[in-house]
Amino acid sequence: MQSTTAGLIHTALAGLCIILGLAQLMQRKGGATYRVLGYVFVCAMVMADLSTLAVPQSGVSLLHLRAIVNLVCIAAATLPMLRRPRETDWMSVRYRWMAGACVGLVAAAATELVVRIVPFTTRAQVWTATAVVTGLAAAVGCFLIGRYDPPTPPHASSGTNRTA
Repeated sequence: MQSTTAGLIHTALAGLCIILGLAQLMQRKGGATYRVLGYVFVCAMVMADLSTLAVPQSGVSLLHLRAIVNLVCIAAATLPMLRRPRETDWMSVRYRWMAGACVGLVAAAATELVVRIVPFTTRAQVWTATAVVTGLAAAVGCFLIGRYDPPTPPHASSGTNRTA
C-alpha cells in the first residue's frame, strides 16, 4: 500500500479496529461499555473498509475484495440486532459475523506485515505466505470465536425474543 492520505487513514482505522475488536472479543458481553465500544468498532471498521477502496491500486485488488467481504460481514452482523422481533439465536449469529470480520482484519494485517517485512523474491512466495498467514489467522480466530461465543439465553427455547 502506498503512503497516501487514504492509506494512512486506513492504517490508523484498521489499527483501532484490531484493538477494539480484540477487546470486545475478550470482555464480558452486554452492558453499556460493550455496546459503545461495539458501535465505535463498527463505525471504524466501515470507514477502514471504505478507505481501502480509496487507496490507489492498479485496478481491483485483493485488498478491495477483502474490504467488500468485510462490509458484508459487518452488515450480516448488524441485521440480527436490528430485526424485530429478534430471532432466538440473534446474539450468537451477530457475534459470529462480527468476530469473523475481526478475524479477517487481523489476517489482512498479519499478511501485510509479513509481506512488508520478509524479502520475498517471487510473486509465488508472496501468495504462499498470504495463504499460510491467512490460514493461521483463521485457525486461531475460529478457536477464539468458539471460546468466547456467548451462551444462548435461557428464554431462547420458548420462541422469539421479543425484548430489546
